[in-house]
Amino acid sequence: MSERAFLLSARIEVLRVEGILATPVDSVQTDDGHTPFAQGSYMAVVEGDEVRVWHTFDSSTEPLATVGEPQLVLPRLLDPADAACGLVGGREPTAQLPPDPVSPDPDGGPRLSDQIGDTRDEVVRMASLALEAATGPVTDASGAPVSIPAASELVCDGSTGLGLTIATGDNEHSYAAILAAFDDAGYAKDRAMQEDLRDDGVIRLSARDRSTIDGMLHLGLSAACRLP
Repeated sequence: MSERAFLLSARIEVLRVEGILATPVDSVQTDDGHTPFAQGSYMAVVEGDEVRVWHTFDSSTEPLATVGEPQLVLPRLLDPADAACGLVGGREPTAQLPPDPVSPDPDGGPRLSDQIGDTRDEVVRMASLALEAATGPVTDASGAPVSIPAASELVCDGSTGLGLTIATGDNEHSYAAILAAFDDAGYAKDRAMQEDLRDDGVIRLSARDRSTIDGMLHLGLSAACRLP
């Protein structure tokens, strides 16, 4: 795998190494110099003789799930147990490995990642909170009103997520109000290139104000998700 970031883009090439030669197999580009394989923001699933790969395009905090067409479809060269990797689908931890790390809970108690379970209701709740904080009317790119799907409509296959691309009555004010709503909910603040991040140890928000580019606010909520 070769990832080369340059300015506001990155090129990813999958190479097949044979001796001292490396033959290109496939390639894809991402935005903002994002290198999903170096940051681990990808999933690879073995299906027969293929390895199907999904990855994020702008940052490692984007929602990631095996929904839609994969970005890469590669021939399988290894045993399936070795090929599964990424954020979801890797080898199960053995008894000798340490337990999953503890993530902070905004209410003060620890939140163990192996106790997260079904987080879809919380993702939907925070997405609804974001829309409520925005200055109306809130519409999608076509000008239609924006609605939040039911939690049951979201995937829960190791991860879950929800993306919103919205225009509001006042994008600048709405963007600040949405971030403030997450701050008030106890989410930790962070900042990446052209991106505001909020995280409570379970739910992660990626927010971008691209009003000067496409007139829209881009929000992405993601979380680990495990059905009982």
